[in-house]
Amino acid sequence: MRGTTTMVVGPWLRRIVQVTVAALVATMGLFTVTPPAEACACGGMVHEPGRSMTVIGETALVTRSAGRETIVMSLSARSDATRAGLLVPTPKPATPTLADRNLFTDLERQAAPRKRVRHHLFGPPAIFGDGSDGSDVNYSAGAPSSGVRVLDTVDLGPLEAISLTASDAGDLHAWLDKRGFVMSPQFEALVTPYLDRGWAFTAMSLTAEGRSLSGGLPPVSLSFKSDRLVYPMRMSRGAKETQQVRTYVLAAHRVSRTDPTAGRGEMQTVYADRVRTSLVTSPDLRRLSAENPWLTEITQSFDRPAQQVRSDFTFARAAHDTPVIRYTYDDEYFIPVDVAVLLVLLVGGISGGVIVLLRRRQRTS
Repeated sequence: MRGTTTMVVGPWLRRIVQVTVAALVATMGLFTVTPPAEACACGGMVHEPGRSMTVIGETALVTRSAGRETIVMSLSARSDATRAGLLVPTPKPATPTLADRNLFTDLERQAAPRKRVRHHLFGPPAIFGDGSDGSDVNYSAGAPSSGVRVLDTVDLGPLEAISLTASDAGDLHAWLDKRGFVMSPQFEALVTPYLDRGWAFTAMSLTAEGRSLSGGLPPVSLSFKSDRLVYPMRMSRGAKETQQVRTYVLAAHRVSRTDPTAGRGEMQTVYADRVRTSLVTSPDLRRLSAENPWLTEITQSFDRPAQQVRSDFTFARAAHDTPVIRYTYDDEYFIPVDVAVLLVLLVGGISGGVIVLLRRRQRTS
């Protein structure tokens, strides 16, 4: 007989990300959008007038090698829109590319529960009862430039990306407005801290070629110079609902969060271990993990993002490289409990009969 027991590492994984912030981007001069817009942890997103769009999931991979950081983002949306825009801040100008769709499938496979077998002498009933499974839990910046400067424009097929810098929110507002982008005063307040630190932005237009943008959007990779691992989160302060952010980090060792926001929401490390190369099918993951073989998965939820999100996410080497792994146990039993009871009764009956027979013979003698 077999019963499955699932082990969960750390606190509970919470609900999914993203919500409404005031407005940003339309596609590059193709259409104009009006508030409201969605705010995801990595940036601002808007859609066509008269359409609806809700970001229902966001997952990111963060890694750094040879002085350059790479952020790969995967967004899932529920929408009837066919066009949308996204603005992402980075410490230095980013080079955007389309990422391999199998990358996050491989990451999920890496962090999935591993199977183990436990052997027991006695187990669930085999003759009587339904043999239901049981479960338990066991926890094994530079100076800003003047005005707006367009650094590069890249056509990536399903999206177009423009890398740019700006001196202040007013300059960025004017530049976006001329090209069909819309910024509200609230959005300007969220974007100003990045401008004050001289960060760059990548503005991307997303299209579905006549279909809605519901479901998984094309995963995007942004590569830029950076002296530390950072994931932009400040813009999610405009969110009105509970958010959850999942970040995978590839590094030489296990990592932990070092930013002030780490202690303000429910955060947990749900996985940490070396990448198992035998499970890697994505060329992107194989390349990114070559120099950074440790994979750490961290989730955090915010039920009051305006008060709890105080900074971007930053990461550093953890105090130890102890793995955090979830296990699913298959319990194997040598003797079902009801068969064991029947055997005990049978042996007891035989023993009782033998004793009675011996006593009768003694009396007869």
